Amino acid sequence: MSNKEEDFIPYFKIRWAKRSAWTLEQSAYLSCGKDPDLKNYEIAVTATNPISKRYYWLVNKLKKEYLEIVETVDGVDYFNTGSLFRLLEEKFKTDKDMRKAIDHMYDVPYGVDHTKFVSRAVYREAGNLVFKQYPSATKSEVAKAIKELPKFFNNDHHGHIETLESHQIEAYLKGINDLTGKQKTIDKVHVVVDLAQLVEKM
Repeated sequence: MSNKEEDFIPYFKIRWAKRSAWTLEQSAYLSCGKDPDLKNYEIAVTATNPISKRYYWLVNKLKKEYLEIVETVDGVDYFNTGSLFRLLEEKFKTDKDMRKAIDHMYDVPYGVDHTKFVSRAVYREAGNLVFKQYPSATKSEVAKAIKELPKFFNNDHHGHIETLESHQIEAYLKGINDLTGKQKTIDKVHVVVDLAQLVEKM
């Protein structure tokens, strides 16, 4: 994978892959590589967007009893993440990065390690949150502040990321902050981050 900013994977795909259950609407969004939290598409029988088409295809599957509800929260039905995505993959072209994220969270099948893929997304999201708190910090300062992130992130619930050197993390932070030019000594900041709290925010 290159280090071009546009080639980094959005963290929301990792965040959603962690969930063991999705709604039909959420799975329709994610199979297209879109964030369900943004709700940018109309979901209607007459809508022609791919998300709406997938949603109603899943509704028909549910009516035919191909889908099993795993839990209902506040009247909303949730279904097994892997089952939903597998069904959509069989019928439609799905987002390849979403598949990698799901594979990484569920036992990394066939010995394919997606740790590097997940690491890029996680370090970028962590860096983004730190830059919001310290907008005048440099990439170098932020990279050093989140260097110990794996100690707080790595577990079965979150997934696993690589332990990297600061200069390697810096490469992952490309394009996040808009600080230009060299930082003056007077502008230097002491970046202090509670990494356990940062992981919770993610």
